[in-house]
Amino acid sequence: LDFGTSTAVDCGAGYGWFSIAYVLAGGQRAIEVDLHAERLDSAREIAEIIGVADRIQFMVSPIQEIPLGEDSAELVVSIETLEHIGRASIPGALAGMKRIASRAILLATPNKLFPIVSHDTSLPFAHWLPRGLRRIYARALGRQKKNHDNVFLSPFDLRVWADKFRPASSCLTFQGYREYRDHFPFYLPYGSRASRRQRVRPNPIQAAYFRL
Repeated sequence: LDFGTSTAVDCGAGYGWFSIAYVLAGGQRAIEVDLHAERLDSAREIAEIIGVADRIQFMVSPIQEIPLGEDSAELVVSIETLEHIGRASIPGALAGMKRIASRAILLATPNKLFPIVSHDTSLPFAHWLPRGLRRIYARALGRQKKNHDNVFLSPFDLRVWADKFRPASSCLTFQGYREYRDHFPFYLPYGSRASRRQRVRPNPIQAAYFRL
């Protein structure tokens, strides 16, 4: 995309960090969409402090009901949001993102097919279970406070976009397994143990699963 001539719609914008980064990187315009008006007020204040509020529009709306027309923005973005909106809202959100985006969709959300998802309990296969069994599983292993009943999508859920867009990555955010393997070593700024943040080589079991 040519950022200088493109508008990005940030779905579930929170405090607007993606939109701010986008316009600072040369993006023509951004539209921040969030369900919470108070959060968008804070986002607007942050954008004013940084000096980019004149290039950002703020819109209160659920993702599945964004009042924008077909192909009204080049880029639609959703960063770690779809897993929080509930199963009933996901089809409408996917359809709305497809309708609005003319060139690309940038989606970051945990992959349901992964055996462990740290965005919830981090218990193996917990997110594959019905909610009732997930809660029992989490309670039995002392993780009930980390169980948020999030609903995770698999790549198959994104087939509704297939007649308009094609995937740009096949393994995590990489175009293929080799690109994933070759990006080691790297620093991952997450986790309570600082010693584990420097990733020198792929975990063999995890790497084999990603390759599959």
